[in-house]
Amino acid sequence: MTIVIRSAQLFSDYLDKTNADNALVSAVADLVQLQMKDLQRALHGAGNFLLTGPFARHHVSYQCWVSMSDDRRTAAFRRFLSDTGNRQPPVHVQASDGGLTVLNATKVARKPGQRKQPRAARTTSKKAA
Repeated sequence: MTIVIRSAQLFSDYLDKTNADNALVSAVADLVQLQMKDLQRALHGAGNFLLTGPFARHHVSYQCWVSMSDDRRTAAFRRFLSDTGNRQPPVHVQASDGGLTVLNATKVARKPGQRKQPRAARTTSKKAA
């Protein structure tokens, strides 16, 4: 009889813990949904956040957003979410007046075949004892 009561108590404790875990999971899920809605509002400029930097190109005016179908809205939002923000530097840089175009400079100028050796790979010599 005590084994059955103990098993019932353990099962009851398990259910309480499971409900607490489910409450935590549902609270986190609600928080994530709220953040996703904030991101979507930022996409058309109606929320508390603003798109900046490389993500500003995803901005859609509010009038266009209202006239979009749900499929187009979802597609625009997915395109925004899949953007990593990494951009390749342009090959050519053009002057603001358009009169001069030059090749873009590399970050580090090195001679052909030259490379930076990692710190861990540098050689050291032993001291004579």
